Formats: sequence, C-alpha cells, structure tokens
Amino acid sequence: MHRPSPAIVISLVALFFAMSGTAYAATGGDFLLGKSNTATAVTSLSNTKGTALSLSSTATTPPLKVSNSVQVPGLNASELDGQSASAFLGATATAANSSELGGTPALGYMQGGGDTTGTRLTLTGVQLQVPLLASPGGELSAYCDELGSGSASGAILTIVHGASTASGATVLWWNKDGVSQDNSLATTQAVLSPGEGSTTPYVIVAQVNNVTSISTFTATESYNSGSDTCSFTAQVVTTNG
Repeated sequence: MHRPSPAIVISLVALFFAMSGTAYAATGGDFLLGKSNTATAVTSLSNTKGTALSLSSTATTPPLKVSNSVQVPGLNASELDGQSASAFLGATATAANSSELGGTPALGYMQGGGDTTGTRLTLTGVQLQVPLLASPGGELSAYCDELGSGSASGAILTIVHGASTASGATVLWWNKDGVSQDNSLATTQAVLSPGEGSTTPYVIVAQVNNVTSISTFTATESYNSGSDTCSFTAQVVTTNG
C-alpha cells in the first residue's frame, strides 16, 4: 500500500471542508459557490464594460442579505428619489420655514379672533335703509333716492346701531370730504356720505369701536343717472380685543 501524495492529502482536506459546510478561507484562493467563504480582506469585483454583479432569486426571497443594519454608502436603498433621510422631516421634526405662509411670518397676518366679510348691492329708485353689511358694533346701510321718487338724489351710506352695539360704541370715518366721528353710535345713526345723497362716486372707510371689538368698514357708492341705480360694495374686518 502506497502512502498518498501531499497533493492528494490537500485535495481530500479541501473536499472535506467543502462537503461539511464549514467556512472556507478564500483569501488568495478560489471562491466556492454554494458554500460559506471567509476572507481577511475586501473582495472586489469590477467590469469595465457594464454591470459588475447581477443577483437573482425566487420571487419571494430577497436577492441579497447583509449581516447588520449599518447603512451602505452609495447604496440608493437608503434614499428616496435620490434624497437621503436627512432631506425629509421626521415624526417630530419641524421644517425651517414652517413658521411662514407664502414666505411671510405670522406677524404679517391679522392676529387674534375675527373675520372678514364682503358684499355688493344694487338699488334702483327709492330705497331706504337697506342692510348692506353688519358687524358686532353696527350695521352698514344703503339708501337710494332718499328725497323721493324721481328726484335722482343719488346714493347714501350710513352706520346704524344694532342689538349687539355696546353703550359706549363710537365710529370714526373718512371720505373724500374729510374726517368725522360719532361718539354715541348706540343711540344715533352715522351718515358716512352726503346726507341728501351723492351722484358722484365715494370711497368711505369707517372704524367702529364696540368696546370689546373693532370693525373696519371699507365701502364704495356710485350712482347711474341713466338707470336711476345706486351701486354699493363693502367689506368689513372685525377683530376681538
């Protein structure tokens, strides 16, 4: 019986390890497919003409596994549409401009409770004290041809007190003729344009101080002599305080 040669012994040892499933040291040697391989240096694969590595698996198993959750640099699985996680907001994060609306911070907008309301109205012929727009401090009313049918006296705007007008309510207004005020709005009517009507356009700004709220009216009035029609637009901004 002959003693086996060293080459045969090495081959038998390699075959033993390969069949037993034991990790095979592949550093500087062959990479065994279907078996566990170990190395003490990084193994690289390059292809100067295309994809260096292609992995395929069944439809229900992942084509690649890793040993831990450490992020792999350059692997786009850690990105969404080319952006890394740091480019997105987390569950408790706040965007740098979340304190702005349209690039304007909160101080650029009306503060506190309140609302804004607008309307328009057209009257033909004699129409007296038609409600136009209301606020807690008073009601903006419109008149057309107050002097009587056929007089064509034009348009008038007034503010009258309402059920919610406070006893200390006041109103100050401005039109093209100047500035005026009424310090007893709770018992009187404030005429914001010429008292007998106007056939020329007017723009009026009136501010009602209702003690616990402030209402600012912006209104226009115009008159069409051909149709004997009075037209009005109005907006009111009310803030509490």
